[in-house]
Amino acid sequence: MLLFFLLFSLLSSKDILLITLDTTRADYITREYSPFLYSFSQKSFNFKNCRTPVPLTLPAHTSILTGLYPKNHKVRNNSSYKLKNEVLTLQEILKKNGYFNAAFVSSFVLNSSFNLNKGFDIYDDEMLENYDRKDFEMQERGARDTSKRALEFLENFKGEKLFLWVHFFDPHYPYLSHPESPQNFSTYAQEIYFMDISVKALVEKFLQKRGGIVVIAGDHGESLGEHGEETHGIFLYEAVLKVPLIIKFPEKGGMVFEEPVLLIDIFPTILDYLKIDAPKTIDGISLLKNLGKRDFYFETFLPSQSFGWATPFGIFDGKYKFIYLPKMELYNLEKDKGEKVNLLGREKEKGKEFLKKLKNNYTIEYE
Repeated sequence: MLLFFLLFSLLSSKDILLITLDTTRADYITREYSPFLYSFSQKSFNFKNCRTPVPLTLPAHTSILTGLYPKNHKVRNNSSYKLKNEVLTLQEILKKNGYFNAAFVSSFVLNSSFNLNKGFDIYDDEMLENYDRKDFEMQERGARDTSKRALEFLENFKGEKLFLWVHFFDPHYPYLSHPESPQNFSTYAQEIYFMDISVKALVEKFLQKRGGIVVIAGDHGESLGEHGEETHGIFLYEAVLKVPLIIKFPEKGGMVFEEPVLLIDIFPTILDYLKIDAPKTIDGISLLKNLGKRDFYFETFLPSQSFGWATPFGIFDGKYKFIYLPKMELYNLEKDKGEKVNLLGREKEKGKEFLKKLKNNYTIEYE
């Protein structure tokens, strides 16, 4: 698919800006809801068919920063898990290659106590805004405060090679209204619009002061009532799995890619662009290579750990998606993007095939 990438890998700047957008649906990157992100995606490599392996903030970000599925990095849920020291992270590899690593996160769920800070020289996780409606996990600081700190850092940083990760949490429930956002928008859409303002300021400052590769990714989506789920974490439907993935390479224009990709592909893509070898043990693959056909796996441990319900697991082969639950589900996403028609009743053999692959190549076991 992207073999021609090997011809350029422009090295005028090796700096990296990674922006993660919490709880951001792929279909909200529009001219109306997120004007900067929409415009930026038109000038970038826009992966329209990207998914998260898990619709939860801490495990999803751990997958981004390790290139591993949750079953391999072992962070299966928010707050009750901690990344083990022996699991290698992107920032640790970059540090060994001369990078200064700085992170600015916007929610307690990514607090340094969960060990995602390992390998960072700066890990700013101080929460400035604690809303009464949010439990301790969801303590947050708004996009304006987080971007202000990141912008001040960029203004003063004089080092040679930089990896900067900035995380925005605003679209996470409960949704707040913002005077900067159109008041006819839903409060969720207002959060997206408000966050977009800070993303714009950060990207523009980074490109002005440093230059380099910019990666913008959602960690998971939001159901907004689809399939009976108001937020995320319970089910494995497309509303919570599909996320934006936008990668801007220096001096390259915009392209749209419809091939399925996963958040675990960010780690090897960045290393491949920098000509740094990725560990052979990672699950992701570089988007700078021909991708070929592969299966994609999903899980969420929140239902079992919070409610004692069954743990959903899923697999997607680029056309069909299978969800393992006591009542199993099979969808043809080419014809049924809303996952309305469960085909398992008339596609039993295909269901058995997917169940076998899920058991053998991933897991259907709660750990």
